Amino acid sequence: MRWTVAQLTIIFLLSLNLVAFSLQPDFVWKFDEGSGTSAIEEQQNHNGTINGTPQWIDVTGGKALQFGGTDDHVSIANHDLINTGGPWSSRTILVIFKVDDAQTTTKQLIYEEGGKTRGLNMYVQGGKLYAGGWNKKGSESNWFPGNDDWISIPIDSGEWYQATLILRNATDTVTAGKLELWLDGVLEGQTSAAQLYAHASNIGIGRVRNWTVFHDGNSNSTYYFQGAIDEVRLYNDVLYAIRVEPTSLTFAKTVGVASTFSIDPPPTPNLDSEHSTGEVIIKTVANALIGSPQQSGGTVVTASSSLNQLFQQLSVSQMTSVFGTQSGPLAYFYRLKVDSNLSLSSVIDNLTMHELIELAQPNYVYRQQVVPDDTNYANQWGLAKISAAAGWDYERGDSNNTVVAIVDSGIDYTHPDLAANIWQNIGEMSNGSNGIDDDGNDYVDDIYGWDFHSGDNQPDGGDHGTHVAGIVGAVTNNNEGVAGVM
Repeated sequence: MRWTVAQLTIIFLLSLNLVAFSLQPDFVWKFDEGSGTSAIEEQQNHNGTINGTPQWIDVTGGKALQFGGTDDHVSIANHDLINTGGPWSSRTILVIFKVDDAQTTTKQLIYEEGGKTRGLNMYVQGGKLYAGGWNKKGSESNWFPGNDDWISIPIDSGEWYQATLILRNATDTVTAGKLELWLDGVLEGQTSAAQLYAHASNIGIGRVRNWTVFHDGNSNSTYYFQGAIDEVRLYNDVLYAIRVEPTSLTFAKTVGVASTFSIDPPPTPNLDSEHSTGEVIIKTVANALIGSPQQSGGTVVTASSSLNQLFQQLSVSQMTSVFGTQSGPLAYFYRLKVDSNLSLSSVIDNLTMHELIELAQPNYVYRQQVVPDDTNYANQWGLAKISAAAGWDYERGDSNNTVVAIVDSGIDYTHPDLAANIWQNIGEMSNGSNGIDDDGNDYVDDIYGWDFHSGDNQPDGGDHGTHVAGIVGAVTNNNEGVAGVM
């Protein structure tokens, strides 16, 4: 008997701690300088200006900038990829920070861009981290969360956090769930949002540069931050769930939690194990939004242009759901048919590198290890329907600790294909024939149970119960009759 994952409803899932492979930030400020007044930006050379007298502090693998709560801040000039271009349907802002006193009632600005009409920000107040966005011009996307719709999550003083604000694939139509706040890799809240249009004024890290919008109104007060900021990253794209997890090399390196997380790369696929030629099993990231795969010109087409390009390179001719479900985590698993002339190892490497793919592995072949020799086993279609054979590879009820009650017309407990598996009441002595209620349960000699219809200790009053009992508990692998599930 031979199955692949396409037919078998059991799949071995690998637990991976993946590092971010492909999506690079458009801007990153690491605050590793140690001195001076420039905050070096590594991607576009768009350096920020350090104002006041913030202090550099040592953290594992580098430095962070400690803001004193008065005058200390970093100012980032306008840039068409941050604020003066647009509009943006997607934006990710990732900040690694800790606040000295999270409980203060004064707002402490971590990051802000924009002004009263358009913008994004993250700030701390009253023991909570808040995140928001807005574009209030009627001729544009015209969105603004109400006071009760701002995303917030409780945080503690003196604790390092990785906060990620994501505008996810928005349009000019205000849509629920398009603005998200993640904390240490966990989605903590969502609210309605739409596209973000061009907005002026310098970007502020550690204070409000001009005007901004809070959950309780507009303000042009400075609202300085008191605490440490280790790194700020900005992407004009969506960081999917697996990339937001605080297991990245950067997070582990900078805030000293490398011993907490495993940063292993994906394991090498075992191509020596039997697998289907030209087939790969993938798991996409949550909320990948690839749509329903379609066929076009011999290749698979999804809602992701970059994934389509990769599929074309790998000659992916078919993409089908492994579990046949459209919702829940099992909906993220797909079986791909690829060019069998390509190196499967190379195909898997290329798939794993893509932002939307969390896991890729060969379509391993799993063979049934237990094949009962019962004479009528081949006719038992019900066992195949419930994949009993796959379960027998793990458990066959050999411990005799599993008791199943058959509520039916009676059971022939002397039947040669049942007798060895029939439960016995060991509280009754003399094999249930001494006429004494040995176990004190008010039923005399009930060694095989009780016939409540006839009121005696012979529960063998009909054929149907024997039939049902055989399905459940017939002796298996005894070269006779049928195989029971257990």
